[in-house]
Amino acid sequence: MSITDNPVRPSGSTDTTEAVVQWRDWHAAREEQLRGKHDWLSLVDYLWVPRAERALANLPGAWWADEDGLHLRATAVDGVRVLGPDGEPGAVLDGVAGVVVGEAKSARFALTADDVLVEVILRGGLYALRVRDPRSATLAGFEGVPTYDYDPSWVLEVSTTTYPQARPTTVLAAAPGLTQVASAVGEVTFTRDGAEHRLIAVGKGDSWAVLFSDETSGVTSSGWRVAGVTGDPGTGTATLDLNRAVNLPYAFTDYGTCPRPIEGNHLALAVTAGEKAPTGRTGVPGEDVPSRVPAEQPA
Repeated sequence: MSITDNPVRPSGSTDTTEAVVQWRDWHAAREEQLRGKHDWLSLVDYLWVPRAERALANLPGAWWADEDGLHLRATAVDGVRVLGPDGEPGAVLDGVAGVVVGEAKSARFALTADDVLVEVILRGGLYALRVRDPRSATLAGFEGVPTYDYDPSWVLEVSTTTYPQARPTTVLAAAPGLTQVASAVGEVTFTRDGAEHRLIAVGKGDSWAVLFSDETSGVTSSGWRVAGVTGDPGTGTATLDLNRAVNLPYAFTDYGTCPRPIEGNHLALAVTAGEKAPTGRTGVPGEDVPSRVPAEQPA
């Protein structure tokens, strides 16, 4: 089944105002990015890396992780090439290569002979691999992301309050049992239908975003979405355009480790703007699913 069977397309409206045209162009670019051969729709596996050197499912070479980072041992026969700082693959690896990534960070690390990209991530202090295959069924079946029609009333002028310093905040994640640490940088408030609403923003410096759920979550939209805050929040005012609220990777694939919203970031109203959930994937992941996260790096 396609992830977007019978999608509601953003071009349903015949409105050609400048704001609508810009939004359509933005959404077209968003869909084109998702079609990238090694973008989020190409994910086919998520593997925790063991402490002991050994082969992992469907990947060449032997892998392990320790206090010095993530390691791969391969021979020329394996045909693996490690990516350089510019993201380009180097010579075929014949020996050992390694990488260190920070918590909640990732690095595109290696490319196999059949064009499978291996990405290294660190989550909860544990190393894991994301496997990106351009032949994935999700990518092959992609027909676009359904959206609500553009609505200028969801372009919100918000008041902003900047915290004196970022507040590390533990949040749950799409992967059952996984937690992550979000950097809460401030708050945005706005009034809608006579009621005031507040969201905690995450980010760095003046680059803010809000992860939120609302009354459409799990019904017509995914469990939670994210929208960027534009302007300079440090001035006390900014703009939150919920027409550009997008799905996180977990909405498309079972291999996403996306952070959930900070507790309390639920809007008690239906945000009928931005991206809808891909067809058949409106549920909130991880509900009634046992944890897949090991307590420590597997042996």
